[in-house]
Amino acid sequence: MTDEPLTNLLVLNTPVHRQCDVLIDGKPRTVRLRIRASTPGLDAGPIVIGDRIDLSPIDDADEADLLRVHTRHNHLVRRRPGEREEPMVMCANVDRLLCIVSSAQPKPAWGMLDRSLVIAEAQRIPPTVVLTKSDLKGAAAAREHARMYEQVGYPVLSVSIISGEGVEALREHTRDAITMMLGQSGVGKSALTAALSSESREVGKISHRTGKGRHTTTRARLVPLHGGGFLADPPGIRALVAWDIEDDRLAYLFPDLRKHLDDCKFGGSCTHIHEPGCAILAALERGDIDPRRHQAYTRMLLKADRTSSPMPRPMDPDDPTFDPYQ
Repeated sequence: MTDEPLTNLLVLNTPVHRQCDVLIDGKPRTVRLRIRASTPGLDAGPIVIGDRIDLSPIDDADEADLLRVHTRHNHLVRRRPGEREEPMVMCANVDRLLCIVSSAQPKPAWGMLDRSLVIAEAQRIPPTVVLTKSDLKGAAAAREHARMYEQVGYPVLSVSIISGEGVEALREHTRDAITMMLGQSGVGKSALTAALSSESREVGKISHRTGKGRHTTTRARLVPLHGGGFLADPPGIRALVAWDIEDDRLAYLFPDLRKHLDDCKFGGSCTHIHEPGCAILAALERGDIDPRRHQAYTRMLLKADRTSSPMPRPMDPDDPTFDPYQ
């Protein structure tokens, strides 16, 4: 057994009681972490899937000291369950974001797609819009609506697990990368994961009472893909939020609005909703911006579909009893 530290290991699932799987020489290895609150990198919050960590040599009891958590290139968050307005990081170091929308059953959640794209822009993660269940009635209307996102510059894929349409193209999009899927429950994330990884997964049924999906994933993990790379598979997301985005930055995260910002008379103080002389409103009037995209921006701005609470929750080096993995 080598005495050299194990460096830049990929975390494959969320630690539970400080135990998780890491990737060592291309193979998963279960290890129980010995953690000190003063460990470099833990000030960014608890370890999540996609994190890169350094460990001491693993002993015969499959335990190792956590030596370092590498700086994250990006992270994706949801609202932590409960009454407190507090973010929870789901995944780190994502290379591509799949923004999943169901063509039907449940009906397309375009508002959630808009939020997902804003998150991708904020974290500088290349997004792909994926329309699932393209074999169902209503798929043509969803595909027509999604042309708007293609015109903005986002790739759009229509996928059907039943017919196989788009599955191979989706495999190419996820090859040799860490990919994250975002979308409401019931859009087919579990079925897509099974198709891409050939794993046997429980596929959730649609609730007849709500018309929404039911969660089938309970622990966040990175699923290995046959084509290389991993698919981030977190629990179902009912509280997806674009976290810590200031009002004056929101328009920048809409690419079709962003290209007009330099010409705006009021600069960063403009809401781009009612001001005379606003370059974005002028572009909207000319037809250079799709009204639905401007409506999505307005909804996010006025309905506070974002949160500016501190991000994220750090470990307190002065509190040796604090343990987020219990």
